[in-house]
Amino acid sequence: MEGKTCAARFEGCTFSSNVTVHHSKGRIGKNLLDTSTWIPLCMNCHRIVEENPKLAKELNLSASRLEKTENDKTDQDELSKRIG
Repeated sequence: MEGKTCAARFEGCTFSSNVTVHHSKGRIGKNLLDTSTWIPLCMNCHRIVEENPKLAKELNLSASRLEKTENDKTDQDELSKRIG
């Protein structure tokens, strides 16, 4: 995520140093490599997001892992075929 800055900007934000990838929809299945769900966060803000999931959802920094997306449906279909 070179050249990216923190998207959260909470108190204590380091803005552009130590920026990490936050997987807003989790890292399961295709979400791991789906760059459309990646959010750049500095380490301080990433910790706040992970420790405060309700706040993160309210600020659109995280999405419910229980909500179904097209990727989730595809993953479930593939799993069903394998178990099948």
